[in-house]
Amino acid sequence: MNPSTLLMLGACTLVPLASAFANPSEENRIAYLPLANKGLRAADALAASSKFTPKRPRPPVRYLSEADLPHPDREGSAARESVLVQLKGRSTPTPKDALVSFGFPFKQGALYRLSGIRVVDAESGKPLPLQAHALTLWGDGSIKSALLNVRAGAAAQAERELKIEFGHEIRQKAAASALQLQKSGDLWRVDTGKITVTLSPSAFTPPGRVTTPGKRPTELARGAGLTLTDENGKELSSHGAPLDSLQVERSGALDLVLRAEGPFASGEGEKQMRQITRLRFQEGSGQVEMTLTLVNDALAREFTDIRSLVLDLALPATPQWSAKLDTGAGPLSGTGPLRLTQWEDTRQEWQNGEGAPAEHPHRATGAAAIQLGKQPLQFAFKDFWQRWPKGVEARPGQLRIALLPAQTTPLEKGLPVHLQFPFVEGHYRTKWGTSFTERLVFDFTPENADLPSALSAAVQTPAHVVIPPAYLASTGVFASLPTRPSERLSRWNAYADAAVQRFIEHRDENRATGYLNWGDWFGERERNWGNNEYDIPHSFFIQYLISGDPKFLDLAQAGVRHQADVDLIHAYPDPFYIGGNVQHSIGHSGISYQKVIPKTWTYLYDGASAALNGHTWADGMADCWLLTGDPVVMEALLAAGEHIRWAATPSLKSMGNHHRSVGWSSQAAAASYRATSDPEYLEGLRQLIALPLGQWDPQTGIWPYPLHPGHTGGREGLVGASVYNMGILLMGISKYHELTGDPQAIKALDGAAAWLLKCWSEERAWPYAALADGKLFRTGLSPGLNPLIYPALTYAGKVTGNEAYLRVAAKALDITFAQPIDEKLPKNFSIKMYATPWAISLLELLPNPELP
Repeated sequence: MNPSTLLMLGACTLVPLASAFANPSEENRIAYLPLANKGLRAADALAASSKFTPKRPRPPVRYLSEADLPHPDREGSAARESVLVQLKGRSTPTPKDALVSFGFPFKQGALYRLSGIRVVDAESGKPLPLQAHALTLWGDGSIKSALLNVRAGAAAQAERELKIEFGHEIRQKAAASALQLQKSGDLWRVDTGKITVTLSPSAFTPPGRVTTPGKRPTELARGAGLTLTDENGKELSSHGAPLDSLQVERSGALDLVLRAEGPFASGEGEKQMRQITRLRFQEGSGQVEMTLTLVNDALAREFTDIRSLVLDLALPATPQWSAKLDTGAGPLSGTGPLRLTQWEDTRQEWQNGEGAPAEHPHRATGAAAIQLGKQPLQFAFKDFWQRWPKGVEARPGQLRIALLPAQTTPLEKGLPVHLQFPFVEGHYRTKWGTSFTERLVFDFTPENADLPSALSAAVQTPAHVVIPPAYLASTGVFASLPTRPSERLSRWNAYADAAVQRFIEHRDENRATGYLNWGDWFGERERNWGNNEYDIPHSFFIQYLISGDPKFLDLAQAGVRHQADVDLIHAYPDPFYIGGNVQHSIGHSGISYQKVIPKTWTYLYDGASAALNGHTWADGMADCWLLTGDPVVMEALLAAGEHIRWAATPSLKSMGNHHRSVGWSSQAAAASYRATSDPEYLEGLRQLIALPLGQWDPQTGIWPYPLHPGHTGGREGLVGASVYNMGILLMGISKYHELTGDPQAIKALDGAAAWLLKCWSEERAWPYAALADGKLFRTGLSPGLNPLIYPALTYAGKVTGNEAYLRVAAKALDITFAQPIDEKLPKNFSIKMYATPWAISLLELLPNPELP
C-alpha cells in the first residue's frame, strides 16, 4: 500500500462516523458523517500534496467561426460532395422553424471553411437557414467536426431527409439575422426579434429582464435571483457580488450563447461555492434555454451543507392569472398558488391554494404553463423526476423553480443507504470538487396557454439527426464503425439492444436516480456506484452511430453528463487532482477499495483519483463534443486532458503490475486529442506510451512481472501477466499507433499478439493470467473479459498483415457472444461494448468475415 493510501486511511479513521445503516450484506455496511462533521480539512489534503503547479490555464471551450479558421482560402479535397441524413422527430412535432443542432464530421483535408457547407431539404432542394461553427480542426487546419444549427423541424415520429452539401465549390452566403447583442455600460442586451433580454454582470439574475422588443417594451418576466441558502439559513445569491466573467461563448445568425460565472454571495460579502450559467437565445424565438451548473469549490472542508437552491422569476401583476403544472398524471391547475415538489423518483407532493399538501406516487415532467392575462408563459425542465428532488411553485407575481427544494422532513429517512449520501439532517451535502448541472427552457411567447407538451417533449426527447455509418466511418473522426452487413454484426446489434434494456431495468431496480446519480449505475460490491466504468457513454454513442436508435443517444448523454459533473474532480486543495476521474466508489467519490474500513463517503484523494488509476476514460466525452457540442461536457474533458498531460503523465515512472493504468490513461489522452487536436495532448500520449515501448521485452513479447498468487492458483515466484490488463494496454498502444504510425508500436503489438496466441485456448478463450511463456492459469474462467483482449489483437492483425491474429480474434468474439445474455451489472456489458464494434469493423478485413 502506498503512503498516500495509508494517509487516506488514517485520515478517515480519525473521523467520527454516524451510525451505520443496514445494507444487504453485513460485510458491506456503510457509514456517513453527521451534519456537525464536515470531514477532512484542506490541511489533510495539503499534507499529502504533490506540490504540483498547473503548467498553463485550462483552455476555454471554443466554437470556431470562419474568422477563427487558419486556412479559409485553402482548397480542400472535397469539391462538391453531399451526404443524405435523416432528421427524425419524436413524441410530438417539432415546429418547422425550430433549430436542430448536431455535429457533422469531415475527413482530414476535405474542407477548410465553414461557408463551404450548406444544408438543403432533400425533397424540395431548397437550402435551409444554417449556422455553422467548427468544433475542432484536424492538424492541417481543415475542419474535423462542425456544429450545424439548422432551421428544420420534423413531424412527430417521422423522418425528413436533409442533404448536407460541402466542398470548395460551394459558397454559402451569411444569413441575415434579427439576433443582436448590445452592451451599454453595465448592461448586456440581447434582442432575438421576438423578445429582448437585459442582463447585468454586476447583479446577475438569470434569465434577466425579459420584455417585448421595440420602443415601448412590455415586461414579460424578470429574473429575481439564483439563491443558495446555507446551513445557517443565510441567503447567498448570484447577484450578491459581481460576476467573475460574462462572455459570449458562441455567436451566429441563428443562436447566441452567453456564459456567466461567479460566486454566491451575501449582502455582507460572504461567498460560498459558485455558479456557471449558460443562456442560449435563438433568432426569432421567445425561448431562453438555461443551463445552470453549481460547483463546490469551497475548499476549507471536505463537505459543504446547504438548505436549498432556488431560481426565482418575478412576473407581471395581473388580475387574470392562472397556472397549470404537469404532475405526470394530469395537470394541477388553479388561479391561486400552486406547488409541486418531486421529493423522490416516485414520490411527489402537491399543494393547490392554501390547502394542506398531499403526496402522490407520480413522476412529474416539471413543465408549467402560466397565463398572465392574455400573455402566456411556459417552462420545461430536462430530467425533472429523474434528478429529484425538484420543485416548481407558481403564484401571482412569482415563479419559483427549486433546483434543491427546502426539505420539510429529512430526505435520508426511509431511503436505501446508497441514496442517502447527499442528504444529512434536512440539508444537501456536496463534496469539494463536485458539480451538478440542471437544464431548463422558458418560452416567453408560446403559441398557446395549454400545458407545454410540445416544449417539454422537445426538451426531454428532441429531434435527432442520423448520419449514415458508412460516411461516419470514412471520416476517421470516431472509432472505426462496422459498415458491412454480416451475421456477426446482426448478432452484435441484437446483443446491444438486449444490453441496453437490461441497463434500464438495472437502473430502475436500483433506483439509480437523483441529482447526483442520474446517468450512472449502482450495485457493485453492494455499495459502489459504477462511475460509468469502462466508459458506458462511449459504448452508447457508438451504438447510436451504428443503429440510429435514439435510446442509445439519450443514455449516452445522461451518462457522459454525469461523468462530467460528478465523477471528475473540479476543485481540490491540491491542484494535482483537478480533472481526475474517481474510481467506482461510495457516493461516486468516497472509498473505492474492495475492503476498506470504514466504508464511507469521506476520502482523501490519492492515486485512485488520478489518471493512472486504471479507471480513467474520455472517449464518451470526446464523442459528446463532436456529436453535440455540449460545452459543460467539453469543459470537463479539457480538465481531464490537462490533468493527464501535466499532472499524471510526468508522474509515471514504472509499468509495475497494473498495465491497464497506462492502457486506459493513454486511450483517454488519445480521446482528448481526438476532440481538440491540441498537440500537447498528443505529446502527453507519446510520453505515456514511451514507457511501455521502452520497457517492452522482445524475448517474451510482453511486459512480464511477478504474478500475484491469487492469479496462479496460490503458487508464488511465477512471472507473467494479466491477460485482460495486457489487452487494455495494447488498445492504448493501438490508439497511439493510429495517430502516429510509430513503427516501434507495431513491434510491440506484434510481439504481444504472438503471446496472446500462445495463451489462447480453443475451448475457453483466454485465462485471467498467464506465464511469460504462455502457460495458462485459472483457465476455467468464463470468456467475459475477452472483449478487452480481442480488439487490440484485431488491430495487430491489421497493421502486421498476420491473418492468424484476425482469425483468433474472430473466434474469441464469437465465443463471447455465444453465451446467454445474463449480465448482472452494467459493468459486465460495458466490458463487451467498449471496443467490440471497433473489432468487428477490423474483422471486415478478413476475406470471409463470417469464417474465423
